[in-house]
Amino acid sequence: MNRKKRIQVLLAALLVFAMLLSTMGCATTKRVDQLEQQLNAVSQKADTAMAAAESAKAKTDECCAKVDGAVQSAKDAADRAEAAAEKCDAIFKKNMNK
Repeated sequence: MNRKKRIQVLLAALLVFAMLLSTMGCATTKRVDQLEQQLNAVSQKADTAMAAAESAKAKTDECCAKVDGAVQSAKDAADRAEAAAEKCDAIFKKNMNK
């Protein structure tokens, strides 16, 4: 082959290669739209999960406040029971000494 023919074949091969790259290398509009829809769906799920987590945290805080109140009531009841037991013990000892 002469030089001119080789250059033409090389240019044709480069042109075919460039066409293949241009059609295979880029995402289509349809694929971009699909990816955007998937991204929106994931974002919506994340927002829903965040809202659920915030709701659960609020309920947990409310329960903690109730538990703290119940613990304090139990401590107060235990103190009253201990005082009553000491009073009963004192009365018993007093009656035993008579």
